[in-house]
Amino acid sequence: MVRHTRKSKSKRRDGFRGHVAAEPETGLITDCEMTMAAGPGSTDAENGVKMAARDRFHPPAASPGAQAPAQAGAPGQPEPRDAEPQHGAKPQDEEPQHGAEPQDGAEPQDAEPQDAEPQDAEPQGAEPQDGAEPQGAEPHGAGLEVYGDPAYGSGEARAAYRDAGHDTVIKPGPLRSAVPGGFTIDDFAVSEHDGTVTCPAGQVRLMSPARTVTFGAACAARPLRDRCTTARDGRSMTIHRHEGLLRAARAQARTEEFSQAYPTRSSIERTIAWTATQNGRRVRLRYIGTAASDAWLHTRCAALNLRTLLKAGLARRDRAWVLA
Repeated sequence: MVRHTRKSKSKRRDGFRGHVAAEPETGLITDCEMTMAAGPGSTDAENGVKMAARDRFHPPAASPGAQAPAQAGAPGQPEPRDAEPQHGAKPQDEEPQHGAEPQDGAEPQDAEPQDAEPQDAEPQGAEPQDGAEPQGAEPHGAGLEVYGDPAYGSGEARAAYRDAGHDTVIKPGPLRSAVPGGFTIDDFAVSEHDGTVTCPAGQVRLMSPARTVTFGAACAARPLRDRCTTARDGRSMTIHRHEGLLRAARAQARTEEFSQAYPTRSSIERTIAWTATQNGRRVRLRYIGTAASDAWLHTRCAALNLRTLLKAGLARRDRAWVLA
């Protein structure tokens, strides 16, 4: 959601960009943030990672070497028992903690919550599809399943999702070739171990410390030159530091599992439309500054969530809110 980002020499206005994460099955908005339309921290990829990390329904990934909290009844752990009253004190029934319902056979506190999980921009807590796990990710079920368009799938964002144990179903951006219909970056073999790049004609070049490669004179008399470059000095390119993840994402997008899973994201467009429009017209921001606009966005998303819950049967019964 973008507002007031068009500028000219005669009209200089602040631009803002709204970011929304929602759960696709219910349409509930799980997180939102208003940022400047440009500048540090304003890209979709950066904010998608931040909102996935702030997810309240998903426990953060444990740091390496950290010990998981001991569960009641686990091997080697003492069984919990009721505290005995002190001498002379009158025994009293213990009152449950706020929001807890004590019952026989209750599960430990660190059992996984049953609430739906948000998506990343569109994450969801459903079981990950086969082939939706990037290279180096944790096993399925360890994190969220993040859906998003190409804007959320930068190399840095994919690396952050992988490190947090999330599965990604993010459409990769289109590949561009130097010559229409010619070779793309995927036609070049990249060896991170050797630090080399091999062109379709078999020429091998070392990557520089800045990860640039220049084939130069090697392209001069090659029969595949017309399909590779029109540059007089031969083909040159820069290899992304997360090239392996980007290639894995493009390979994932060609699988049948991805084709079946990605349409799940389309349901979020309705939620985005509710957030960005009112009575069929685009909403115009009424406030100056990012903080005030961000507060407005949070209020609007909260109201939309309440409307969604009421339509789903939210009602007041026995002094508690319940879903019919």
